[in-house]
Amino acid sequence: MNGMPSRDQAWARALAIAAVLLLSIWSGRQLFLDGANFVVQPLLDPFWFPQPTPRRFFAVMWSTGALRLLGLIDPDAVVPGTMLFGAAVYALILVPVVAICRSGLDDALRHALLAVFLSGTLLLANFPVTELLFALALTTLFTLYTLHPADDPKGWKRLAAAFFLVASYETIVLSNIVLALAARRSGAQDGSAGWVRRTTLGLLCFGPLFQIGFYLVNPEPSGGDVLNAHVIVLAALLGGQLLLSLVAIRLFQHRPVIVIALAAAAFVLPVALLLVGQGLYLRTRLFQYAYPSRVYTVGLSILIAMAPLLLDQRRWSWPRRGLDWLGGSLRGLSLTMVALFAGTSILSSVDAYRYRSGLEKTLSQLSGIVLDVSVCDLCMEPRRFGLPDLGYPWIWTLYSMAHTMRRQDQPAVVLIVPEALTDEDISRAEVERFYAREAAQRRPPG
Repeated sequence: MNGMPSRDQAWARALAIAAVLLLSIWSGRQLFLDGANFVVQPLLDPFWFPQPTPRRFFAVMWSTGALRLLGLIDPDAVVPGTMLFGAAVYALILVPVVAICRSGLDDALRHALLAVFLSGTLLLANFPVTELLFALALTTLFTLYTLHPADDPKGWKRLAAAFFLVASYETIVLSNIVLALAARRSGAQDGSAGWVRRTTLGLLCFGPLFQIGFYLVNPEPSGGDVLNAHVIVLAALLGGQLLLSLVAIRLFQHRPVIVIALAAAAFVLPVALLLVGQGLYLRTRLFQYAYPSRVYTVGLSILIAMAPLLLDQRRWSWPRRGLDWLGGSLRGLSLTMVALFAGTSILSSVDAYRYRSGLEKTLSQLSGIVLDVSVCDLCMEPRRFGLPDLGYPWIWTLYSMAHTMRRQDQPAVVLIVPEALTDEDISRAEVERFYAREAAQRRPPG
């Protein structure tokens, strides 16, 4: 299982992920819903932060830091800004994938970690939930280096991960405790300096206290939409898919043609939805799972964090024996998950491109501050134009502002649903300042 062909296959998986993530950036998937907010706001105000910022400070700075610098130079540079934001967000998927593929872990464990990680990112990448992707990526990297300290002999990478996890996302209240237990159990043998280990453990334990403390000060946003029936349905679907794929591949592991056919089906099924008119709008139809998907991913984050404890043969040997028994089946499972991730990414990228093209055409026909969104037929009845219904009125303001920033050759236009403007997302005063500046720079000479 440790031969060169397997390592080459792992790198082929990494290249496939890189290709579909580049397609995602180019198509503008990162502009969907909250992504538009994270692009427009930092460009217009480099000192803008969403609430509650302290709990997610490092995640927000990772995804918007370059944007803020760009906004100081050119607040209308929405095209390169969108690319910068997309690169930062999707690097949270690509970097762990590359780290797993180049790791010195044995073949079975490397492919198991890759499959579980991609399962956790499958839906999040469609929104994208930048803060949870940040926490999941760092948790995965920390676990990887704990499982194979030779990839981080001095412990500096784990120390950096522990630091950035402190203000990344609320879910570390659970996963960081598990990371600390695993690091304490294995840390004495990894060769890193004693003070590095102690500092790392201290940061891992401080993270949950930091998150809990700021939650008590500012408990918003609430999690009321998270714990509902969708959580069970989503976890059953995705978890069942992982297990069924693994069982099927195990049954046919000596028949590589069938294993490849299973992976091909995982790729083709999402892409086949491009042939179905109403089957295309994957990211919109799945948005009902945006919050529940976080619960599923949190569960996988904890599972990933638990890996060093589960594989500690000083305590028990059955998990290690189980990995060895599955062997090449895990290689097939990671191939299937890469194929599913690639197919879903292509489908969502085509969806995003078609949606953006239709919206740009409609907005090009408007000008001024439009208070009555009913003048935008696409906004009121998107399905009549073959486009999905987003269902969030505040997003039209951000989409129209992004359009105005992009199309300097056209009149400025801002769509407003007055009751949807709040100081948390975007205020009426900010909209008016934006429009006045954009209208002034379009004024003809004389």
